[in-house]
Amino acid sequence: MKIVGLAGQSGTGKTTIARHLETRGGAHIDGDRVGHELLETDAEVIDAVRALAGDGVFDEQGRIDRKRLGAAVFADPALLSRYNAIIHPAIRRRCGELVDAARSQGAALAVVDAALLLDSGMPFEFDLMIALRASHEVQIRRLVARGDRTEMEARARLERQQHIEKSFYKADVVVDTDRDLSEVLAEIDGHIAPLLNDRT
Repeated sequence: MKIVGLAGQSGTGKTTIARHLETRGGAHIDGDRVGHELLETDAEVIDAVRALAGDGVFDEQGRIDRKRLGAAVFADPALLSRYNAIIHPAIRRRCGELVDAARSQGAALAVVDAALLLDSGMPFEFDLMIALRASHEVQIRRLVARGDRTEMEARARLERQQHIEKSFYKADVVVDTDRDLSEVLAEIDGHIAPLLNDRT
């Protein structure tokens, strides 16, 4: 099984491309979704978040409210650093488990997508790392079109991610996703084809 990484800021097309690669035999491992699930189900992570940020980031049902948590940690760099020290190792561990599961199920590819993937230190090696890039306004438009954040929230999210492209030199290839989707997917397929043809 080959392991492909998709890195880049929000709104650059990581999920769209990962879903396309699922049709090529890939198992999609979404780093954001993994993080969300850990906040909902991992008792150790939940207890650590409570100790870090207090009961105020929990809703009336006793579940972590991600918006409240985000408002708390992004307002305090020291708190954000401590939160990252909780969630990032847990995400890496869970992604490793999911890659192992994909391998045991006979997947041709494990496609791992996460904004900070180039600096994540995952517990496995990537056969191909693809960094995705798009213009700021295209990213804003895509994020708002999803319907789960305002333009102001989208701009704030991208502001927090502006450092990501500094690590693009670590990627094997950088793909511009501002173009027509069919062109982007054709380029991605061109990069993936050698992996699918390599049975070693």
